[in-house]
Amino acid sequence: MAKLQSNWIDQVIRLAIYMRDDFKCVYCRRSLMHTVCPFDLTLDHLVPRSLGGDHSIKNLATACRSCNSRKGARSWRTWGTRKQRARIIKQRRRTLPTKKAAAILLAQGLGDE
Repeated sequence: MAKLQSNWIDQVIRLAIYMRDDFKCVYCRRSLMHTVCPFDLTLDHLVPRSLGGDHSIKNLATACRSCNSRKGARSWRTWGTRKQRARIIKQRRRTLPTKKAAAILLAQGLGDE
């Protein structure tokens, strides 16, 4: 029997990933810091869950809604351009600022209880 995974990504991890990626879409590099619609800022599974991907920090990246929808259930290695793939590999190596993200959420009164 397969182990069920939660669909929830912790808010500290979510913010830390957005910060690691500079609030920019990893595919088109559109800045998502001050978008009109907050739903334009999404987390994308680089390897979709349908292809065996998980919620690990190395498998999650910031994407705009448009790129995330266009990519669909395809792996970033087959969908992205050579330039996009090189950028994603580089960004995945960056340190995730979880302590800074937790401090920001705590200061906003949004930290985990």
